[in-house]
Amino acid sequence: MLTAGTDTSSVTIEWALLLNHPGVLEKARAELDARAETDQLVDEHDLSNFPYLHNIISETLWLCPIAPILVPHKSSDDCKIGGYNIP
Repeated sequence: MLTAGTDTSSVTIEWALLLNHPGVLEKARAELDARAETDQLVDEHDLSNFPYLHNIISETLWLCPIAPILVPHKSSDDCKIGGYNIP
């Protein structure tokens, strides 16, 4: 289950970068090349050093959420709101 969750996130972000906006990918790559060490792996703790990449991730997850944001719900009692009957 943990692997499925991380795989879904990475595929969503990769799809948003590679397929829809190749220019954005080039800017993100330029930011990584300019600010990252050559032999260092970038992890989540380094994200504050990459504001452009952080904005890409935030915007992608906002536009294409991985899971439904709202859980289905049902009212417990009948009520009337603004003249509309809600069963």
